[in-house]
Amino acid sequence: MKNLPENSNLRKPILGILTICIIVLRIASTTTENSSQNYKDDYALDTAKTTWTTDPLRGTRALKNKWPHTKPHVILSYSSKRTITHKMVFDVRKLKFSAINCNSLNMSSATKPAQTRKIYAIVKMKSDIIFLSDIRLSTSTQNTGLSRLTNDFATNPYCSYRLLYNSTMNKRGVGILIKNGISLTDITKISDLEENFLASLLQDPTGNKIIIVSIYGPNTQNPTFFRNLRTAIRSLGDFPVIIGGDWNATFSALPINLNIDCLNMADVPNMRHSTLINDLCRELSVTDPYRYLWPGKIDFTYQPRNTLRKNRSRIDFFLISETLLELVQESTIDPVISSKCFDHKAVHLSFVKKSRTGAKVPAISNRILNDQMLPNVIRQAVIETQLIHAANPVVPNINDPLTAIGRLRQRIRDAGPHPDLLPAEEVTQDTYENYERSVTDINRDLNMFDTRLLENLEKTCNPDVFYDTLLNNIRNEATSYQYFISKKTGK
Repeated sequence: MKNLPENSNLRKPILGILTICIIVLRIASTTTENSSQNYKDDYALDTAKTTWTTDPLRGTRALKNKWPHTKPHVILSYSSKRTITHKMVFDVRKLKFSAINCNSLNMSSATKPAQTRKIYAIVKMKSDIIFLSDIRLSTSTQNTGLSRLTNDFATNPYCSYRLLYNSTMNKRGVGILIKNGISLTDITKISDLEENFLASLLQDPTGNKIIIVSIYGPNTQNPTFFRNLRTAIRSLGDFPVIIGGDWNATFSALPINLNIDCLNMADVPNMRHSTLINDLCRELSVTDPYRYLWPGKIDFTYQPRNTLRKNRSRIDFFLISETLLELVQESTIDPVISSKCFDHKAVHLSFVKKSRTGAKVPAISNRILNDQMLPNVIRQAVIETQLIHAANPVVPNINDPLTAIGRLRQRIRDAGPHPDLLPAEEVTQDTYENYERSVTDINRDLNMFDTRLLENLEKTCNPDVFYDTLLNNIRNEATSYQYFISKKTGK
């Protein structure tokens, strides 16, 4: 911060952000394995005279006085302008979800081997619940094909499922696969008349409930789809929600030059629906777990079959209740399309805690905390998160701010490790001078982003989700930078 004048308006807010972030990283460096269990205690609760206990699995508080036979897991919203009223949260900690655009499951429209390959590609995922979109079953005329399909899902070499569906035409249509052997009962279903969604209220043996919804977003502007979806979910009750499928729109509603969910496209696919998705998130207190875990990660789910076409987009994703975010372990996109029968990658959501014998989250070392470039790494992560979640990310005197901050990230990498970490024979006086110049230049260019202005921009998510996402992004960037330095220096 030495190149900021003492009377600079940016000095105090930037120093404040850096101080908080350094403290967070120092805590993370000593408590990495337990960090996922440490949450704020200022929960909002509208139930009086309750007894609290600590849930050792998640470090959250559980309400136990009304249920002597069990200890239901209660995740309540952080104190904010809006209170989330879920009392009992369905225990999702043993469940994995997937979603895939099937590009038709109509048994009459393909040869038996081709259809079998498609079914096997789906059941190979072995997720507990799989959301299917664009299934086109034509059940009004193809009862024989439907019987064969349900039998193939139930009896195959990989995993046995029962099929719920909303599809009577040779277009659109959605379905839900529920793994056989899971003690979940679908007690109520709501089917969209246009066959764009299927909502189901599931109940476990203890009576806890969750709403799951498989969707297939319309290709044209159709606000009625979102009104009907919102009405259906609310009519099923005040329970946690998991929605998944092909939205035919991106989660980000930013313009094409700022939208990280699009690549090589002239415009955002159905921008109106992206805006309505964000409205739905605010109204139902749901959000995208992928963006919660990976605020700045760039990956895509749709790619055309024609290899000459280079457009990509992330239009397949989940929306889940904010009360479930703390339980999410993974939200991923398949690295490749699982079968040439598809043109969408599958997406996955897991609440299953990873075994301790597997790969551990890397701890942030004390050595990296003393790195001269780390403050710039943190500031870059903070600014990037602010821009990604801004409804209108406009920064004075900077064209295309998201691209600009992305280039600064690359310049941090280009600067390389501090000369003290390099072999002595590779270091000269010029090496030190070049590194110091890079740190100063990057710091100067970061100062062009008015931190106070960014903090006051309207956000596309509520403050609690933004706060958690910000900390996730800071941690991810710090550990990524630490890995980069370690790889470059061999230390």
